Formats: sequence, C-alpha cells, structure tokens
Amino acid sequence: MRWKYAGRSDVGKVRQGNEDSLFANAEWGVFIVADGMGGHVAGEVASQIVAETVGPGVCEAVQKGLRGDDLEDRAIELILEANRRIIERADSEPEKRGMGTTLTLMTLDPENGYIFNQVGDSRGYLLRDGS
Repeated sequence: MRWKYAGRSDVGKVRQGNEDSLFANAEWGVFIVADGMGGHVAGEVASQIVAETVGPGVCEAVQKGLRGDDLEDRAIELILEANRRIIERADSEPEKRGMGTTLTLMTLDPENGYIFNQVGDSRGYLLRDGS
C-alpha cells in the first residue's frame, strides 16, 4: 500500500490568527490535525498541546509494536492525557479558560490498515484510487 500525505493550514478571511496544529510522522505512520476552537481563547495553545502529547506518544506506541485494539486504546489514553493537560493549563492560567480543540488522528496500523480517532467536528477523509 502506498500513502501520500500533505498538510496545509490557512487562517482564512474571517479570523485574525491561525489556531491549527499539524503533526506528521511518516516513518511511524502518525498524522494529526488539531483545530483550535475559534471564538474561544487560546485555541492555538489547546491544539498545540494535543499535537505535542498525542503525536509523539502514538509514534512511541507503534515503535514498541502495539497494534489493533492495543494501539487504539493507547491513542485514547493519550487523547485523555492531552485533555487533562489542557484543563490543567487553563486552571493555572485563568486567561486561557474555555480553550479547546478538535482532533483528527490517523495511525497506519501495519496489521489492520489504519485507525482513525476523532474528537469534535473536524473530519478525516480516506481517498481510494483518487476518489
């Protein structure tokens, strides 16, 4: 199976700042888009926390040989850890209270193809044969 990936983020015409974070590690097959919640404070901080917590952690799990349900369970643990870190950061910095982010995580699983994890309303698409 051959995979192609690309990432691009654009602030658009409505918002002043970009609150997106991307993570891609082709060697271990881990790809993240985290879209900070616009209209709230510090969405860029929340999305960065998710990308920096979940991305490397899932890479480590793949590297250690986790597959299938075990790999998905580890991804969920890391997502919950990122959520805890976001809450702790908001508690310690009151000006960041209310920050949040979406998450789309795709992990290539050598035994099962791929695993998608979603939090929020961002979407991931699997294209086959150009469609």
